Amino acid sequence: MAEFEAHRNSAFVPARSIIGHDAARRVLWGALERSAPAGSYLLKGPTGVGKTTVAQAYAQAAACLQPVQQPFGACETCLSCRMAMRGEHPEIVTIAPAGDQTQIWQFWDRQGKPPGALEHTLQFSPSVGARRVYIIERADTLTDAASNSLLKVLEEPPSYAVFLLLTPNADRLLPTILSRCQAINMLPMPPSELSGRLMQRYGLSSDRARLVAEVAEGRVGDACRIAADDAALDRITEAFSLALRLGSSAPLRALRLSEEIRALAARLDAPTSKSDPSADDDERAQGGRGRIDRRRAATAIDLLIYAYRELTAIALGAGRSVAWSDTPGDALATVERIGAKRCLAALDVLISARRRLDQNVSPNLLTDWIATSIAASAS
Repeated sequence: MAEFEAHRNSAFVPARSIIGHDAARRVLWGALERSAPAGSYLLKGPTGVGKTTVAQAYAQAAACLQPVQQPFGACETCLSCRMAMRGEHPEIVTIAPAGDQTQIWQFWDRQGKPPGALEHTLQFSPSVGARRVYIIERADTLTDAASNSLLKVLEEPPSYAVFLLLTPNADRLLPTILSRCQAINMLPMPPSELSGRLMQRYGLSSDRARLVAEVAEGRVGDACRIAADDAALDRITEAFSLALRLGSSAPLRALRLSEEIRALAARLDAPTSKSDPSADDDERAQGGRGRIDRRRAATAIDLLIYAYRELTAIALGAGRSVAWSDTPGDALATVERIGAKRCLAALDVLISARRRLDQNVSPNLLTDWIATSIAASAS
């Protein structure tokens, strides 16, 4: 619905294209098949696991006018399905944070603000599809006012409406919100299983598929995002090089290196990347020179975590992995100079940063903190 600011849709992916999440899909699609969907669902799981992709595919199936059977799902041919797959469905609305928070005016009219998404739609039964579906991304960013305004709606939505709340941090939602939603866990896939799926879907070699699955730590959305990028391995190599410089840098160079972290993050969606039909897209770019969105920042941090794990293994004498098969000797000398202790200290910083990112800390401030903290541990 283009007239709503901070509300948007993107082209949807059919359920048959989703990798994994079989248990979640059985619950969601099974309820549709029985014509008994819950009014409100909470999809919870780490950033990059694939929550938005599953939510969009479910929305398409919920709105489908003539769903197919065995297995149950969207027909992909009716008007509702075609509009959903183009990202143009007027009755499937995605509400993303307006900045760092999701505000009450995004749902209900407030003076001086754009029209609220629920104010002008919820009272009307659907005319294009079978149901209205509202996807609330990063529900953990709801303000108290926005949360409280949704309580009655989530408890007793109209029979034709379904709400999907997505979050990496369910404990940040009000208990009254949690009690009104059916919770569905979205879990990472074992990397060994995920690598096999990536080989089938993207035609990756076994070594590359294993590398991508390990970098993504089983998060399907992130793995698909990397696998669909023609320059993915180059990005991983950049992360390893940056990790070496971070681990051996002086504190005075830290802020310059934080800019390099943001530059790496910005390149993770290179224009040359192939279209990615399965990548999770929990948050969009915030805009502004030098700013990076949460999704890219998360992937860059994940790459650095993987790099430091490998660096630690090398420093402890475990040898080089697939990712480091072509590592030059001077880089290995740098690893020895950094040492396992510094690598472990850097890992602690990065893992803490990853948690803070899911807690809505500014990505730009976080990259500065990462660089200065790692540099301080190296001094």
